[in-house]
Amino acid sequence: MDYSAKKFFKSVFKVLLGIVGVIIVLLISVALLIQLPSVQNKIISYATDYVSNKTHTRFEIERVGITFPKSIFLNGVFLEDQHHDTLLYAGKIKVDIDMMGLIKSKVYIHSLLLQDINGKISRTENDSLFNFNFLIAALTSPDNNPVEKDTTQKKTDFDINKVKLENIRVIYDDRYSGIVSDLRLQNLDLNADKLDLENQVYEIDKLIIDGLSGNLAILKQSNNTDTSSAVLPVITAKSIDITNVNFAYADQVNKQSVKTVIGEFGITKANMNLAKENISADELALSNSNFQLNFTEASKPDVDSVLPTNTKVVVENKWQIALKNLKLDNNAFSYNVINLPAVHNAFDPAHINYQQISAVAKDIFYSSAKTAALIQSFTANDPSGISIKEFSTDFYMDLHNVRADHLKIKTANSDINANTKMEFTSLESLKDSIGELFITADMKKVTVHTKDILYFAPQLAAQPFFKGGYNYASVSGKVNGKIKYLHGDKIVLHTSSKTLLTTDFVITGLPDAEKAYFNFPNLKVTSGRNDVVALLGKNIIPANIQLPANINLNAKFNGQLKAFESSFGFGSEFGTVSGFAVIDKQQNFKSEVKVDRFDLGKLLKNDTLFGPVTLSANMEGHGLDKNTMTATVKANASEIYLNQYNYHALTIDGKVRGQEFDGKISLNDSNAAFDFAGLINLNKGEEQY
Repeated sequence: MDYSAKKFFKSVFKVLLGIVGVIIVLLISVALLIQLPSVQNKIISYATDYVSNKTHTRFEIERVGITFPKSIFLNGVFLEDQHHDTLLYAGKIKVDIDMMGLIKSKVYIHSLLLQDINGKISRTENDSLFNFNFLIAALTSPDNNPVEKDTTQKKTDFDINKVKLENIRVIYDDRYSGIVSDLRLQNLDLNADKLDLENQVYEIDKLIIDGLSGNLAILKQSNNTDTSSAVLPVITAKSIDITNVNFAYADQVNKQSVKTVIGEFGITKANMNLAKENISADELALSNSNFQLNFTEASKPDVDSVLPTNTKVVVENKWQIALKNLKLDNNAFSYNVINLPAVHNAFDPAHINYQQISAVAKDIFYSSAKTAALIQSFTANDPSGISIKEFSTDFYMDLHNVRADHLKIKTANSDINANTKMEFTSLESLKDSIGELFITADMKKVTVHTKDILYFAPQLAAQPFFKGGYNYASVSGKVNGKIKYLHGDKIVLHTSSKTLLTTDFVITGLPDAEKAYFNFPNLKVTSGRNDVVALLGKNIIPANIQLPANINLNAKFNGQLKAFESSFGFGSEFGTVSGFAVIDKQQNFKSEVKVDRFDLGKLLKNDTLFGPVTLSANMEGHGLDKNTMTATVKANASEIYLNQYNYHALTIDGKVRGQEFDGKISLNDSNAAFDFAGLINLNKGEEQY
């Protein structure tokens, strides 16, 4: 390059350098001049006059300032609508913006401060235009020569790093669509790594909200027919803390309302992708909060009458929710169907009210294929019913299993400690084949009080066992197998004051109890007079019968309810009774009874006429109806006390048909002897001797 060329380029460079220097000096001068009150007043006057003249409304700014090259603030901004009502008042607006980024079509706001904001958005019932539409119309110049939009032009990026809101109130009064809201916010601090409004991507470092209150009301049915799908947000947050929230929602069309009071809410390391139906978080904590839901019972259309018979509505559920830790402390929840009467002192699914809800849980997971949670503690108080003092379990459910390991439930009256499991082909299959359901229940100790049972089934209050609500039942042992083939091992049942039942069992054929087979090889029952009265009721026992104070029963049972083999041994202070019975499906039966010095006088409350009886008897025949039964009877009483005398050697041998006896009765006592051979018929219409 020759000398002249070098000189030329050197001169050009100096000129460019001078131009840049002048620009820098001008920018610095502008930045300095903007700090002067006189210059600020000029800017304010120009801006307010321009907007006021364009809109014919009052627009005021108390102060404006620019700290070059990035900070802009406005104080005392006031704008009214065309009805001379406040559209917007802002005590302070401060924006820290990257000016150089604007050159690259990037709006990057380092920080945004909105302080003492009062805004109102409204439209009337008969006007679809909002109260701010006049601004858009006035400030947008008509373009008579529109230029075709350049679709290849790079879009402007928009991002905010920090947002701070203080003392905010926004009123939304939309009578046209029937939505009215009044929202107040005391403080909001947001630190974000990314806020992409266009693509709905929000990466939050820390969000603090304190003092949020307001209400939202739906006044009429919406006419919005827009079915376009909006972009669902993707939100990640390292930390969100919300305190002192009081918000009410009311749908006056459907008579529904929700009231939310949040004392403290916190969530850490949260990820929410609504498009992919995925939510996860490390920890969620909620305390001193109250949620009230009020609804009316809505009539539901008959889907079968609306849809064609060949139409199937299938909604695929792809949701996945994962939460590592959950902490609840002193919360409340209520649900009310307001047009249904309340049921007092019993479980009422239309009126639920739980107070003092606290819980600690971890590893919570939900999807359409699996649900799991390790509930370490849960407590809640129902002022009108059951209060849960303790609840914990390791819960798991998938498409073929439901399991609750280490299940512990304690109320004021009941206590449950067990491991339970259910296995099935599918939940849908259980509708028609409940017998295929496989259950496992390892009952360490299950004690259920009648008060708690009556809370869920108050109709049982008339039953003797439930009267007064002071009884209980305690069960331990293991039950496993399919419903159609159940095994019970070391079952122990304790109830009332001294009733104790122990047994093993095998039951096949359930749930049809009439056709099922029952095998109880070692049934043992210990009870007494007071417990029998408590279990069966006083009215079921005749007035002239007195039960023993202590009762012991050993029994075996194998068969169906109407066709079985059974043996038993009964002992008490009255004496002992033992025997067996066999009945087949054709109602053919065979039985034997042995009585050893059983005191009939004590049983019948008549010691003068009756006393101890020792006998053995056999009966074989057909039929279970006393009026049509036929049988042969053989009995031998070695001792029978009647009318203050012990008779010996009484024998009976004959046939029975209904209430007819045809046979022999003989007595061969040292002081009395007789023989009877004949017929006694007490059947109605056939009476004869």
